[in-house]
Amino acid sequence: MELLFILGIVVFHQLAAGFVWLILEAATGNLSFRKNSESDPLANQYPWKQSLAAAILLALPIVIPLFNSPHPGNYGLLLTMFFWMIVVMGLFSLYYWARFTGTRDLRNFYLAITWTLTAAAGFLLLFRVSLASPV
Repeated sequence: MELLFILGIVVFHQLAAGFVWLILEAATGNLSFRKNSESDPLANQYPWKQSLAAAILLALPIVIPLFNSPHPGNYGLLLTMFFWMIVVMGLFSLYYWARFTGTRDLRNFYLAITWTLTAAAGFLLLFRVSLASPV
């Protein structure tokens, strides 16, 4: 059951990320930073590797406890892993927002928004896991 949940997280994250890319591509078509970045071929190319990395990072705290025995002592480890996953996603989000302010292109804008939304989804998962306290 957990493996289906993990696969669902990765698949639906990728679908949502593709949807965000399409929205940003349509909404920013006439903006000046899109016209200035036409010389760079990577600026307007979909960053599927970074998007997949975000999806895997979102699912990682759920994957690791599958190999530990289900014990109430592992609950703190699970919460800690979710916390650090949110911290890492927040740092990536800040990194891409800083890159977007320096070099304005669709790729950095998309990655900044995607990592921010993925960190928010990680926070919601942390909230869901914290409601299931074994104590």
